[in-house]
Amino acid sequence: MLYGVGTFAGMSVYQTWQQDKKRQAEGEEEGGEEMGGTRFDSLAKEYDDRISTSERMAGILRLRKGLLGDVKGETLEVAAGTGRNLEYYPHGARVTLTDTSPKMLERAKEKAQDIEGLSLRVGVGGAEDIPFPDDTFDHVVDTFGLCSMPDPRAALLEMRRVCKPDGDIRLLEHGRSFWGYSLLNKYLDARAPAHVKDWGCEWNRDIGNLVKETPGLEIVSEKYHHFGTTYEYVLKKTEDASPPP
Repeated sequence: MLYGVGTFAGMSVYQTWQQDKKRQAEGEEEGGEEMGGTRFDSLAKEYDDRISTSERMAGILRLRKGLLGDVKGETLEVAAGTGRNLEYYPHGARVTLTDTSPKMLERAKEKAQDIEGLSLRVGVGGAEDIPFPDDTFDHVVDTFGLCSMPDPRAALLEMRRVCKPDGDIRLLEHGRSFWGYSLLNKYLDARAPAHVKDWGCEWNRDIGNLVKETPGLEIVSEKYHHFGTTYEYVLKKTEDASPPP
């Protein structure tokens, strides 16, 4: 417990310090760009350097590897960003990446050149309107993307649509504490506007309710990390896509 508290606190303080330092250096004024491809284009060049330390401290790299290490067949990854998951796909994986930011995807393609045994396709597009037919993919993956999507429920429905009936949807997301730690959620709420400004990410979304209230999805497995603020789900599509009562 003490290690977990220290890790989360250290990660949060480090990110806040880096963000404030960057604002001071650039002389930023209040306001800034909204979430979307343009915002992430501006982050693309420095994105990996800015988050690598905090992800390593929080064990996120291990979670990425555990989520993706056994995928087979055709995989779609939405909101793929700079391709931070690419090295964790197994040898021989066939992966399609989509994202709203062309510059982020350029970084992903650069990384893929150094990975043997990876078959990669890349296309620009949002998760709310995936340009593939129904039942196309064996796996649909999203890691830390629902926080930045304008309509995350529409994105989940699209992931469901393009996933094969016997396939799965794999999510690794962050949001407000699933276990309801009030002080932690108050901190996330208080810092949310600044975090959106810096990262294009609403880190206080209720991911648990979002997943459970999206019709046509069944939770196969669920795990929670970092006091319930990191969500790990494996979902499958059900025949009944009517809204839950």
